[in-house]
Amino acid sequence: MALPIMQLEGRAKAYVGQICDASLLDVLTGVCDDDVALGYLVDITEVKGDCYKVKILKDAAAGVAAKRPAFVARSHYDGRNAGPTFPAGLSFSMVETGRVWVVCSTTGIVAGAPVAIHADSVIERAASAADSIRGLTFTGRLGSTPGGGIVAEVQIRPQTA
Repeated sequence: MALPIMQLEGRAKAYVGQICDASLLDVLTGVCDDDVALGYLVDITEVKGDCYKVKILKDAAAGVAAKRPAFVARSHYDGRNAGPTFPAGLSFSMVETGRVWVVCSTTGIVAGAPVAIHADSVIERAASAADSIRGLTFTGRLGSTPGGGIVAEVQIRPQTA
C-alpha cells in the first residue's frame, strides 16, 4: 500500500537532471574538458584529483562503447545560481546508480525499454540490443519541459563486462 506522502501524481514536476529516486543512489563528482549540461550522459574515464574525469557521450557509437556511464545531475550543492550548463573544468554532480530525468526524443517509451543516444546527447529508445547502453533502461515515466520538450525517467545501474 502506498503511503499518502508517496502519491505525488499531479504535484511532482520533472526537471532535466533531477534525481527521482534516492533509494539506490550513487552520486559522484565529475569534471569535463567541455561544457556539460544537466541530464547529459557522460562516461567516466579516469580519476582526477578528488573527482572523476569524464567525456560527454554525444552519439550512439559513443554510448555503446561507454565503459562507466553516468548522468549529470542537479545537486543542492550547486546553489540557486547554478545554470543548466557547467563550464569546462567546473565540478558537477553525476549519478552512476539511480533514476534521473533526462531529455528524450520520443514519447513511445515503455518501462524496461533499452536506452540509446540520439544526436547531441539526447536519449531515445534503442532500436535493438546492439544500439543500447549497458545498464540503462526507461522506467516508463514521461514529463515535459516548460518549453514543450519531452523528459523521461531513466534507471541507471553499473554493469560488469
